[in-house]
Amino acid sequence: MHHHVPVVFSTDDRWVPYVGVAIHSLCRRVHPDIHYDIWVMHAEIPEVRRKELATAVEAFPNVLLNFKSLPEELHELLNRRNQHQFMAPCFRLWMESLFPQYDRMVYLDVDVVLNADVAELYQWDLGDNLIAAVTDTSILKYITLGRESLNPQMGELTGCGLGEVHDYFNSGVLVMDLGKMREQGVECRLQELYLDEDFPVVAVDQDILNVVCYGSRTRLPMEWNFQFEPYFEGSPDVQKTQGTEFANVQSIHENRSWKLLHLIEDKPWDVRPKTVVNATHGEVWWEEALVSPAFQEHLRDVFRQSAQVAREGLKRHRKKMLFSFGRARVKRRQKVEKLKAYLEVLHHLEEKYPG
Repeated sequence: MHHHVPVVFSTDDRWVPYVGVAIHSLCRRVHPDIHYDIWVMHAEIPEVRRKELATAVEAFPNVLLNFKSLPEELHELLNRRNQHQFMAPCFRLWMESLFPQYDRMVYLDVDVVLNADVAELYQWDLGDNLIAAVTDTSILKYITLGRESLNPQMGELTGCGLGEVHDYFNSGVLVMDLGKMREQGVECRLQELYLDEDFPVVAVDQDILNVVCYGSRTRLPMEWNFQFEPYFEGSPDVQKTQGTEFANVQSIHENRSWKLLHLIEDKPWDVRPKTVVNATHGEVWWEEALVSPAFQEHLRDVFRQSAQVAREGLKRHRKKMLFSFGRARVKRRQKVEKLKAYLEVLHHLEEKYPG
């Protein structure tokens, strides 16, 4: 058994309360005989916010929370693409040089909830591969819905080094052999593609990792990055998954038997999401958020705002249903049912965790 498990998250100041929920969910499943080094790669998190985030691990003596700020030269390099989006996930492209003291690390996105001991993931046998990762949900859609479900730019990646679309993985949960990556000079290739303005982008950092690590990935079981929740809303033809690595996704979904839930689309903490937050993953996330000690006042405020926005949305869609017909009425009814389900979840949690 490994007795020292390093795990890294990546965030900026906006997402700090939510990485606190992910970290606390991890801490609640740790093994008492294992030491865990939790790292937060960040850009400009104020000291007062770091101190509050540290309360997420205070009750766990075998968990140490550390912070890794990005060097100025890396800030400048990241800004060269001039992306107006959440940049923190791109920090993982430089992990081998940012963490020279480790030969292996687990990387986790901010929008995850652990339901098992991350040490089990850390110990995964990579064989001769650089990384371990779960196949992306877009490939599940591709299998059941056809090529039209793929982002058109996905095909361009095959010309850049992604030999087979079916091998495209989600990079929100990774076991990384940093030692082997250093030996093979992987970071130079990652940086080269990051700075290549002609590189086709679907999800820049994920695409780069897929191209550079193609043919050197160990496939993790679906349970370790269950990002398939939104897929089930469209009543897909699950028969097409038989004989594929996705064959047990339906049962994982129905039994909530994931080891890690990854909230890839609208977030429960986004009080005005583009679509109705999925009731199941909303419930799972709020169950963790409402018992997490870090940023509890903020999380409670977001919880109340989310409930209010959902109530307003339910009222609005019910009113519009009176003047909707055909397909428009069916879609409106579906939104009403989703909002009712989500509000029932929030009401139940409010009673369970009064505050």
